[in-house]
Amino acid sequence: MEIHPKEEGRHKLHLTLSVLLEIDGRDTPRAIRTFDKTIDVNVTVEQKISHFFKNNWQWLWTAMLVPFVGWLWRRKKSS
Repeated sequence: MEIHPKEEGRHKLHLTLSVLLEIDGRDTPRAIRTFDKTIDVNVTVEQKISHFFKNNWQWLWTAMLVPFVGWLWRRKKSS
């Protein structure tokens, strides 16, 4: 599982691990905490920007390429 921040700044992440037990050959959900901890997380602006570019590179590439090709096309037509 991956967790992605929505805002920069300091945040707290509460992590709890539980176990799924098998009783009499059947999976039986039981909340037995095997780990429970609050973790301080600091998200910087750079991390937020990097995450944005990583997840939207195909749209950003298109947004830059289409105007550039249009500019080249007009330049070639006017020559």
